[in-house]
Amino acid sequence: MIGLKLLESGEELSIDGACTIGRHPDCELQVDDPTISSRHAVIERRDGAWAVRDLGSSNGTSVNGRRIKAWRRLGVGDVIRFAGIAVEVHGVDDRVGSGLPTTRQRRSGPAAEPVPYEVVLTWTGPAEGIIEVGYQGERWRTESGMPFVLLDLLARAGGDWVADGELKSKLWGRRGATMSRSALHTLIYNTRHIFYGFGLDGLCIEKERGQVRLAVASVERVAW
Repeated sequence: MIGLKLLESGEELSIDGACTIGRHPDCELQVDDPTISSRHAVIERRDGAWAVRDLGSSNGTSVNGRRIKAWRRLGVGDVIRFAGIAVEVHGVDDRVGSGLPTTRQRRSGPAAEPVPYEVVLTWTGPAEGIIEVGYQGERWRTESGMPFVLLDLLARAGGDWVADGELKSKLWGRRGATMSRSALHTLIYNTRHIFYGFGLDGLCIEKERGQVRLAVASVERVAW
């Protein structure tokens, strides 16, 4: 049996057998969240230990801030993030149980805990800069244009939600009011993929119901 705790609500779950996580009604853990795929990931016992695997989801699965591409063994204290939902492993019993799946449950809402990244944003021009991300003693950096501007705008909000309309106005000025929703969504997608390129979880840029926020442990903004 493996015990999980939802970081947003503190609610605890226990799994004894294979458990698929996703929006589809057939999933053992059905999650009503737009960032979650129909069948997002699965947790089950493999080779005598509990492990998690992404099922080709759109937004990915990460363990302790690292995106996974194959089975990842789980231990107490690990934080699993299924797109906008985060859970912590708080108990593991590797003894063979009943072999029955957990009772099907339905959960909703994004995780509230910030991702433990340290982000430094350094302006190098009017609409471009260097994005530097630190995590567990490692650091990555890249130069960027509009993704950098988006991160800087979200960083100024200090972790608060920013309305889509406000973001579009600040990103594109007067043109923002006529820009389609897909333009902002594409920019968010491209910015997340900078983190994915570092092998990290890009869902620290959260999108929900017409608003966006940056949920990281710390951000430093360096003026140019």
